[in-house]
Amino acid sequence: MELQIPEEVWLIGKGPSLDTYDWSKAGWFRACINETAFLIPNCTMAFCLDYRIHDKFIAALPENVLVVVKKAHLHYHRYPYMLTYETQGVDIVQAYATATVAIEILAQLGAKTIHFVGFDSIDNIGGYAQSVIGIRGEGTNKHEYQDINKRIYQVLKTIDINCIWEHRNETNSIINNSVSA
Repeated sequence: MELQIPEEVWLIGKGPSLDTYDWSKAGWFRACINETAFLIPNCTMAFCLDYRIHDKFIAALPENVLVVVKKAHLHYHRYPYMLTYETQGVDIVQAYATATVAIEILAQLGAKTIHFVGFDSIDNIGGYAQSVIGIRGEGTNKHEYQDINKRIYQVLKTIDINCIWEHRNETNSIINNSVSA
């Protein structure tokens, strides 16, 4: 694959810790899930799988952000840097949710360490960041991300990546299927 990203990236979810995260600690490569692309200073990459989110990207997202969408969204193309995982040779194992797709794409593009910001639900801390609620960026998830979290663990079991869960300041190495859900 031609596109290369840094080995250390920040992936931004919608959990409550998003509102208190110190962005001065974050590196320059910030991959945002859905509407968090509008909240994060210097968003570098934005992922969406939903047409409604993509419409929001078209209306307000700066054109210098690398946008990752499903191939079906190409008729809305306006970004000079757009990636569709179906056409770029990225092998997606778990295309269940935007977070799982983002993790797999980041790993396949060269990320070795992912800092997870706003992924509080992985530790059963529910709800959305107030900033996400303020822009009406809540999803339709009714189970506090339990299903998505299981699938995130399934993805992490398939890749060799260092995970840093920023809401708990703890590093977990995900190597050779060593993670349990």
